[in-house]
Amino acid sequence: MIETIEENTMGTLDEVATGMASMGIGRYALPNGSMGQGMSCVLAPVEQENVIIGMGSVVEVQGVQWEVVRIKKSPGEPGFVTLQRWGHVAPGDNLKRANLDFRFSTSCPRCGELAGWNGGIEEELGEPVMSMECLYCGDEFVWYNGTLAKVLKSEPPEFVPGAEAAIQGS
Repeated sequence: MIETIEENTMGTLDEVATGMASMGIGRYALPNGSMGQGMSCVLAPVEQENVIIGMGSVVEVQGVQWEVVRIKKSPGEPGFVTLQRWGHVAPGDNLKRANLDFRFSTSCPRCGELAGWNGGIEEELGEPVMSMECLYCGDEFVWYNGTLAKVLKSEPPEFVPGAEAAIQGS
């Protein structure tokens, strides 16, 4: 499961209300005990002490560990932090993964995370394209790959829900 919390707002980490604020360059602890330096923020889970986190930090929220996988702040705009849960996977994540074919996968243009083929083949500008869905943000988009287009024209692949990665694009 992946959760993104915008600066100066409340979000949730596995249903735990969690605030995030005070983004800036700072020092933060890494899982190996060393200190990292770079963009950081204060994470404030309800009923827990606030903690300063940055890229690669791992924080425990009500017994569940979360790793910072993305943190971004642009001048004059609210920043955000994205955390990925370690360990067990949420039931919704398993269901979405089970309904996508990752033999054909690429990065989501919206969030940059992993997207898989949802079984659809469409046509854009006279060329076959695959319908993709992001595992994390749910964005749906079409993916074109010149090499794959030849295969789609001659012999479209069989959709295999839940299949793991074999061909990965960019």
